[in-house]
Amino acid sequence: MPTLPYDPRVASLLHPQAGESFFKPGGHYDDVQLGVEASRLAYIRAEDRGAEFARLATTLRIAGFGQMEHFNLALGTQAFSAFRVADRTALVAFRGTEIGALQDIGIDAAALVVPWEGAGQVHAGFAAAFAAIGDTIPAWIREKCGDCRLVLCGHSLGGALAVLAASRWNAARLVTIGQPRVGDADFIASLAGVDYTRLINCCDLVPRLPPPSRGYAHGGTAHYITHAGTVLVNPHVDEVNNDRHLGRGQYFEQFAGRAGNAPTRDVADHAPVNYVRAVLP
Repeated sequence: MPTLPYDPRVASLLHPQAGESFFKPGGHYDDVQLGVEASRLAYIRAEDRGAEFARLATTLRIAGFGQMEHFNLALGTQAFSAFRVADRTALVAFRGTEIGALQDIGIDAAALVVPWEGAGQVHAGFAAAFAAIGDTIPAWIREKCGDCRLVLCGHSLGGALAVLAASRWNAARLVTIGQPRVGDADFIASLAGVDYTRLINCCDLVPRLPPPSRGYAHGGTAHYITHAGTVLVNPHVDEVNNDRHLGRGQYFEQFAGRAGNAPTRDVADHAPVNYVRAVLP
C-alpha cells in the first residue's frame, strides 16, 4: 500500500513540479519508478537556465544521472535529457500539458488523425508537437548513446510525445502516466517491439481520450492503479469499472466540495503525484 497520502488538490494539477523530489540519496530505482518521477520532474521550469535548471540537475544526480540538458522547442514542446554513466542509460522526459498554456491546449484539441511516418495514423496535434523537436533531441542521443539504453517517459501530452518518440528512436524502455490515446491500431502495432509500460490512475479522465470511436487505440502493458493505490497489470474491464465506482464514491465522501480540491476524482487522479505514490516508497 502507498505510504504517501492521496492528493486531491488542484494545486497538484497546476504545479506538478512543486515540492521535493521523491528520489532519495542511496535509493535504487527501476525503469518504471524512474520514468514516473521523471515525468513529474519534467514540469520543473528548467528553461530559465537558472535556479530551476540547477534544481533539476541536482535532483537527477541523486538518481545517478548527469550531463542534463533541457530543450525548449517550438509549439511549447519541452523535455529534458540526462545520462547515467554507471549503466549507460540515457533518459528523455517530455513535459505534459500546462494549464493556461494556449499552445498545449491547441495541441490536445487537434484530435484529427494524420498519416505517420512508419505505420498507421496519429493525433494531428501530437504529431505537430513532435515535429517541433526536429533533430535537437536525436542529436543529443547520438552524442551520448552509442550502445546506451534509452528510456523515454512523460505525463499526459508528454506521454503522447514519448510514445511517438519510441516509434522513431531506438528506445529500450517507454513509461507513460496519464497518457491519452495517440494513434490507430496500425500505429500501435508498430510499437510491438518496445518494452512499454502505460500507467492509468483509477478514474483519470485523460487516458480515456480521444475516444476509441474515432479509431484511436492504446498500446503497451496497462498498469492500472486502484482507488486504494495498488497496481494491477492488465485487469479485466469489469474489475476496472467496479474499482472506479468505489473510487468516485470515496472521493465524494472525503474530498469533494472542499476548498482547494479538484471537483471530481476523474480530474484529481490526473495529478502526477498520485501516480508517484503508487510506485515509489
